[in-house]
Amino acid sequence: MYTTVGYDELLRVFKQRGRRGDTLLAPPVIYRGSVYSGTVTCQKQPQFEVHLAEQPLLSQRQTVRLTNPFGGAEYPASYSVIYRHCLVVLVAPGKFACYRLQDLRRNELLEQQL
Repeated sequence: MYTTVGYDELLRVFKQRGRRGDTLLAPPVIYRGSVYSGTVTCQKQPQFEVHLAEQPLLSQRQTVRLTNPFGGAEYPASYSVIYRHCLVVLVAPGKFACYRLQDLRRNELLEQQL
């Protein structure tokens, strides 16, 4: 059976910030995104899912201010995600800035791959 131990605070925030009437799904899938197709029938088509990992990251919470390495807006254009041990941030002008979780240094190779 899947357990949400260690995710209580995260799940609480997801519930509070539900957008557009979205509902929280049963873990491990907590969000399923879809878009409307461009066809005449205009049906919703699944695009992605957000899953909880089996174990939460055992990291300390810290507040860090990262600057946009590409100039432009001061704040991210969207929510950030953790991918391949990096914080991935969509910033203006529509590029991804990637920071290693270990030391918050940029991962320019991953930026190029994205």
